[in-house]
Amino acid sequence: MRYICQLGITLWAGNLLFGQGISVKTVPLLSTDQFSLVPSFRDGMAGVSLAVPDGLADLFINPGKMDTAKSSEWFMQPKYSHWTFAHETTVRSHNRGFYYSLEKTNAHSSLLTLPIGVYLQRNKLYSGLMTAVQSLSASGERSAQFKAGNYPLCWLAGLRLPSIKSSIGIGLDYVGIRGIDGVYLLYPNAIGLDQRGSARQFKVGASMDIGQGDRWNVLAGRYFFNMVQKAVAVTNKDENNGWLVQTEYVKKISTPLTLALMVTMDRRHHPKIPDYPLAGVPRDPGNTQAWNFGLGAKWENETSLFGVDLLYEPIDAKTWVDAANDTRIWNGETIAKGVVILRNDYQFYNRILRTGFQLKPAPFLTMASGVQLKWYSYNYYQNDLINGMETTGKPQREWTETVWSARVGFKTKKIDVGYSLQLQAGMGLLERQWLWRMLVLEESAMDIARADFFIPPTIPLNVTPVLYYTQRIILRYTF
Repeated sequence: MRYICQLGITLWAGNLLFGQGISVKTVPLLSTDQFSLVPSFRDGMAGVSLAVPDGLADLFINPGKMDTAKSSEWFMQPKYSHWTFAHETTVRSHNRGFYYSLEKTNAHSSLLTLPIGVYLQRNKLYSGLMTAVQSLSASGERSAQFKAGNYPLCWLAGLRLPSIKSSIGIGLDYVGIRGIDGVYLLYPNAIGLDQRGSARQFKVGASMDIGQGDRWNVLAGRYFFNMVQKAVAVTNKDENNGWLVQTEYVKKISTPLTLALMVTMDRRHHPKIPDYPLAGVPRDPGNTQAWNFGLGAKWENETSLFGVDLLYEPIDAKTWVDAANDTRIWNGETIAKGVVILRNDYQFYNRILRTGFQLKPAPFLTMASGVQLKWYSYNYYQNDLINGMETTGKPQREWTETVWSARVGFKTKKIDVGYSLQLQAGMGLLERQWLWRMLVLEESAMDIARADFFIPPTIPLNVTPVLYYTQRIILRYTF
């Protein structure tokens, strides 16, 4: 279980940064859209997107996916996210003594982000730029106050080709990272934690109108994630890099009905996996091959819009351990230095359902709501060559994560103002197992014998559920 928890933590942290990537988790660890900063009306519909276009948000995901009806605009979206958890200490007793549960948790985190951006279009050329300042403040019962700032930057440029009804674009995403929400909790009792690193992604995309409202889009990206985490005497490196390829086909069935198909392939390499104090891992490296197959539908008329996405995510992840020295194994043979001594294979079968609607009761007013359900499940196989042991099964139960969102917007010819609220449930915080102290009363009341029992943090971890909420204020000006 220690290996599985660690893999989930690592892939989760590296995948927070690029929305079109495929998330991999083996425990219901709190994961958020910390760096999803470009405004979209789809935020109020739980992210329904396959058949529901959004000219601005789509461009910052796929720089070649240009909307010919879109105008130049300026935008900003102050965003505030927060979670909190409080758990009182439990005390148990019997006639021989007292058992104290010292697992007292009182943790919270606040994330304030101010993104500002502009999109410019002139003749056949278009370009966009978005930058932001992000402040993270968090603390926990076993962790010191943690404060950090992150600095995202997104740029895109493209060319429209009217003669072939196509467009092509390139993009760059960069985040200077000083803090990822939740990582500080993986260093219990740390007096100081320093996170420093970056995430970079280079993208090229294209889109073609193939007639009668049908459209084909393609995206390719290369991404890199590097971080160094230091806590007193502990230094961890977290690195991964990979390739992303995505293709979409949108088919207009009739005036109100549109269908969409999507296929995504994400291949990732993990040269360095952190050895967190809370969840140790038997070194690295690892590889992940992830797929995403999606089917979307949209029904729309003048006053209402309804959308639904169905996605299936098969994922194959492998990690292994190389012998640091010549190693003697269970049958007396010797494995040479550098040869694999332990393998972990994981097979994930995740499913996602998103559905949402938007109403337009007045020309200037829009109201939207939606829900997303994501079901996680996986199998695993472990081959321990040192001890000659093979293990298969489901060490982590299946679980479901839920996202609910709502949005209200006011729009004039040039100005769009909105407010959205998003709630995430089914996730939580990783905690160490209970630390027990037993006080036993001996025959003589003059003496008390104390025995301290420390359960190692490498055993299976508990997850404490929390509710994570995000608020956004949207301001867009078209010119």
